[in-house]
Amino acid sequence: MGLRGTVKHLTQRALADALYYTGALGVYRRRVMRSSAVVLVYHRIVDEPPDLLDYSPSGMCVRRDAFDAQMAYLSRHYTAIPLSELAQRVSDQRTLDDRLCAVTFDDGWRDNYTHAFPILKKHNVPATIFLATNFVDGGSWFWEERLKYVLAHVMQRHLDRAIAASELSAVSEVLARLELSAILAMGLPRFRQFLSAHVTTLRAKPEAERARVMDALEGLIKLESLREPRRFMNWDEIREMEAAGMHFGAHTVSHVNLERSEQAAAEREIAGSKSRTEASLANAAPVFAYPFGRSTPAVRAFVQKVGFRGAFTIVPGLVRRGADPMQLNRIDINQRVSVDLPFFACRALNFMEMY
Repeated sequence: MGLRGTVKHLTQRALADALYYTGALGVYRRRVMRSSAVVLVYHRIVDEPPDLLDYSPSGMCVRRDAFDAQMAYLSRHYTAIPLSELAQRVSDQRTLDDRLCAVTFDDGWRDNYTHAFPILKKHNVPATIFLATNFVDGGSWFWEERLKYVLAHVMQRHLDRAIAASELSAVSEVLARLELSAILAMGLPRFRQFLSAHVTTLRAKPEAERARVMDALEGLIKLESLREPRRFMNWDEIREMEAAGMHFGAHTVSHVNLERSEQAAAEREIAGSKSRTEASLANAAPVFAYPFGRSTPAVRAFVQKVGFRGAFTIVPGLVRRGADPMQLNRIDINQRVSVDLPFFACRALNFMEMY
């Protein structure tokens, strides 16, 4: 963060503290939450520090202690309801009660079960988790995410000095062949920038070139010292959470960008995740989340056609009566906006731009 960013961050924190501790934020919340709802979106809940590399280069994590404090705050100041209930109210054009909120997670990360689940039960918050069903089934990922994950995993193991000496030459050889050797000498800020830039570059390459890169990386991560632990929940864990009052919606099969997909492929991704979730769970929620928050009019029409009552973006803002049920807002929560409760409380109301 440069000087300008640091000054902005400190100014925002000072303003958030003033609003929170003077009670002004409570007055504002009561006013704006009349007939409105807040939908928050999380990805991962972790114990590690916020600079965790293990596929969190885009700010996908919140520390477990911060999440606990946030759920306690919501239970005091909001009425948490299942997301499907909120979507139904919007679809039916019904008036929204004051102070409604819903908590959501995207993708199906295993720490939703190990870390978030106990906290949600503790505070009686009924979260909804959108599942990319291939992730749960142990199948293929969307290549952009998989590439970021594998490179971040390699970098993390390198920083932890956990790559076996006997395998280091094989790692170096693969990275050199892919013109990626420089990553092992990068600092964390530059590495994060590099991940996004490299994906953008590779996106413009022919599919065969992308396949060559991914094949090489998949071979790399099979090395003993680079083997990856299970990152996503399995169906048994998901069913346990469902039995305890959590809810699960669909998030495509392999987390593709639906805005850039051919319509037929997009429809397969949407319908496939819906059928897999419904076949695996007793009460799959009739709600959908667009990966990356991206969609097209044709995609939204298909989501509605196959029976989803609500579909969610990552466009920040409150959900109000009369909103398009196929384009409902969610407010992203990550470690950058979880430094303390005043900052979180302001972000939850979309009060100011805090990224």
